[in-house]
This record gives sequence, structure tokens and C-alpha cells, in this order.
Amino acid sequence: SIQITHRSDRSLATHIIHTSLRTYRPIGQAFSRPGSPYPPGSPRLSPSASWTAGCKLTERHIEGIYVYDLVRSDDATEDKTSPADTSHHTSPLIDRRIYFIAGGSWRQPPTKEHWKFVSKLAHELPRTAVSVISVPLAPRETAPTVYPRLLALYERAMADAEANGERVIWAGDSSGGNIVLALVGEVLRVGRKGDTKTAKRPLPAPAALMLICPSVDAKRNNPEIARIQKVDPVLDAEESQRHAAEWAGEWGLEDERVSPVLSDKEDHVVKLLRERGVHVHGVTAGHDILGPDGIKLRNKLAKEGVEGKWLEWDKMMHCFSLAWFYGLPESKEALQWIKDVLR
Repeated sequence: SIQITHRSDRSLATHIIHTSLRTYRPIGQAFSRPGSPYPPGSPRLSPSASWTAGCKLTERHIEGIYVYDLVRSDDATEDKTSPADTSHHTSPLIDRRIYFIAGGSWRQPPTKEHWKFVSKLAHELPRTAVSVISVPLAPRETAPTVYPRLLALYERAMADAEANGERVIWAGDSSGGNIVLALVGEVLRVGRKGDTKTAKRPLPAPAALMLICPSVDAKRNNPEIARIQKVDPVLDAEESQRHAAEWAGEWGLEDERVSPVLSDKEDHVVKLLRERGVHVHGVTAGHDILGPDGIKLRNKLAKEGVEGKWLEWDKMMHCFSLAWFYGLPESKEALQWIKDVLR
């Protein structure tokens, strides 16, 4: 049920970049100062035009959260309006929408790398719009304060898509992948048999998820992490756990909305995904401390019978597919793999 593409090659250029990052990271950590936390609420974003080249960018507001729609410039000639939200922009040429949540340790908005990545998807995937969600950020906001707004956003966003005949995929990298997986788990519990918390009918399920190097166990106690930490050029396990704890707030690290792979409840997210026929695709990297738990999730999906395609690439760093525009061959190939899966 899960098709795995396994790669173990690494080019000299990528090896040099990884070695440099790993060598100079301690120096950067010693001299860098943490930036000021973002204020409560959804950050309003202003990406550089060069980051979204070839795409039309439109801002909208759903349930207090900013959303940024990217469509290929020549696909945006005619707008049609959704009855659910007059600011929902689409076109008769669009029949697929990717809602994307960017990683950043739950603390940072989308980076240049994120914008270039999602713009590439919007520009090269046929009949596709990509909608970037500006999630409120830790530590001023936490999962318990943000999730009610995300659930409301999901309901409105899916109503918009249904009204416009759009097939919907939810995607995210790193902490964004964490939010996507946990949010969809919460959504699929609504209206399910045995749901005693709401009186709602079941909400629409997405067609698929795309999880790129996701955080799925915030405890960071997988025994493989200590070994991988020595070769991970980007992430530090202790720092990553601390950031996860800031996001978790009063829920704690073991809560399934923070560490979805830990849950073995009767309505755990993997079972819900299988019940609703949601395909789950993903990417893991061998030199990424989040990789072992990503593989643990992939194995649970396979055992439960969830359909999906996964790329496992040894010796690659965290979220390496986002580095495609630096010319690294593995990053460019990973981006192409993602496009082929989503196409």
C-alpha cells in the first residue's frame, strides 16, 4: 500500500555543503541571538516578488488567519467567486488546490526557500493553485490557542474548494507537516461514529497529504536520534524538543495533536486516514534527526493499509527538497519526485 523510492547516492557538491553547514553551525549558534517572538495572531506576509516569480499572489483572510493563494500567472485571467468566502480566488482553469503549511520550528513564517518551493509547484503542476497558510506562531501562541482557528479555517477552506470543484491536498514540511497531520486527524474525528464532542456531520477529507520531513514525535527520544545527530547539518534535538514544548503549551509533548505517531487510540490518525481513503505521501532524509520517526509513521501507515508514495533518501539533510534552487542535484530530483506524485 505504501510505495517506497529509496535512494542512497550523494553528489560531491551536496557533501561539501552538508559538511560546511555541520562544521560552522556551532559557531553560528554561539554568536546568534534569538529573534523577538512574533506577536499573537496570524502574521501578515510580504514575500519578495522574485520569490513568487511566474505566479499571481492573492491575500485573503479566513477565520482570522491570512492565506496566500498562488496560481500560475497565465491561469489567473478569470476569477470566479466562492459563495463561502468572497475573497476566495480561483479560476475556471484550476481544479486542484494544495493547502501548504510551512515549517520553522512552529516559531517562524515561511522563508524564501518555502516561497520558491510552493511557487514552483503552482507554476509547474497543471491546473493547480497553492494556498500558503500563515499559522500563528509560538511562543506567543500555542497549539491549544491556534487549533480552534485552524479547524474553523479547514471547514471554510474545504467548503470553498467543494463549491469550486477543486480536489484538495494538504501539505507541509517539518513543523508544518506536523500541523497538517495532526489537524487532519482532528478534522476526521468530527462527526465520526462515537463522536460525543460535536453535533456536526463529518467534514470533507482531503484527497491526499504530502508530508516533507515531518515532525511526528516531539519527544525526540527515538534511539536513532543520537547517532543521526552527529551527521545532521541543520537540526539540534534538544533545541527542537524545546521549540516543540513551546508550541505544545498545556497539551504537552505526548498529546496526539503534537506527537501524532504516538497515539494508539481507537481513533488514531492513521486509522482515520485509512477509513476515509486519504492517500499519504512523504519524504524522509537519512541525515535528519526527524527521519527515524518519519519512517515510524510510514510503517504505521503501511500496516494500517493507507495508500501513498514515500521518498527515503539516505545522507540527505532536513527538508533538502526545498534547496532545489541552489542547484543541488538531489534537491532538484526530490522536487521533481514530489511534482510527479502530486501531478
